[in-house]
Amino acid sequence: MRYIAIEIATAIVFLAAWLDYGLVPAFPMLAALGLILIMMAVIDLEHGYLPDPLQIAAVVLAPGWWMALGDPVGAGAMGLAAALILGGAGMALRWVYRRFRAREGLGLGDVKLMAVAGLWVGLPLIPAFLVIGGLAGIVLALLWRGAGRGRVFPFGPALALSCYLCLLFPIVI
Repeated sequence: MRYIAIEIATAIVFLAAWLDYGLVPAFPMLAALGLILIMMAVIDLEHGYLPDPLQIAAVVLAPGWWMALGDPVGAGAMGLAAALILGGAGMALRWVYRRFRAREGLGLGDVKLMAVAGLWVGLPLIPAFLVIGGLAGIVLALLWRGAGRGRVFPFGPALALSCYLCLLFPIVI
């Protein structure tokens, strides 16, 4: 079932990118990112970490996305600023949680994925990314605990879903 679910998810990601952008340069960039996000989500669900090589692949693809948007300098500047903001916010949240709860609450892979998502979503979509990611995280946590998987759950799939949804439906909150 796992393999079928991954194949269906990949088909949905590719179809959504094609329906949203058509056969223009943005399509392969968004489809490739979707595939990377699926791989990261599955690995995080199964093994509890987000591999750096996949994060790096998403970073390497980001300039192609900026060019596909038609404004590589503006989109790149907004993406870099958003990456710094989201990565910094993730590190701050990680530090505060550890300081007051005396245990890990957000892994470094999640912090890196937040920064990577910033490269793609840019400044205007930061609020939407955070809201969608938070809501998806709550739903995932409830499903995870309901399935008896324990208290600690992977946050990467929620961040991956939020990033992709923000790119498909760029609604500024």
